[in-house]
Amino acid sequence: MPGVRASHHGRGIGRGLLDAAIAEVRRRCMWRLELSTMTHNHVAWQLYAACGFEVEGLRRSSSRVDGEPVDEYYMAMLLPREDSVQ
Repeated sequence: MPGVRASHHGRGIGRGLLDAAIAEVRRRCMWRLELSTMTHNHVAWQLYAACGFEVEGLRRSSSRVDGEPVDEYYMAMLLPREDSVQ
């Protein structure tokens, strides 16, 4: 699974990667960006929420870590069109 190593947390790497992904989605005129993260990964889901992602659902026992079932949050961000008036 991709991610930022714990030893590198707090350096803005994750935020920079997300900002680049969001910019690319906008460049391609896409309107929605989706991801999932394990519910126990507080660092990740707090970062995603700070960037504008919202939890849309819970995927129970969607994967296993060390043989144990793990829940995931399903998250998404809707991107307004650049030319839309809000």
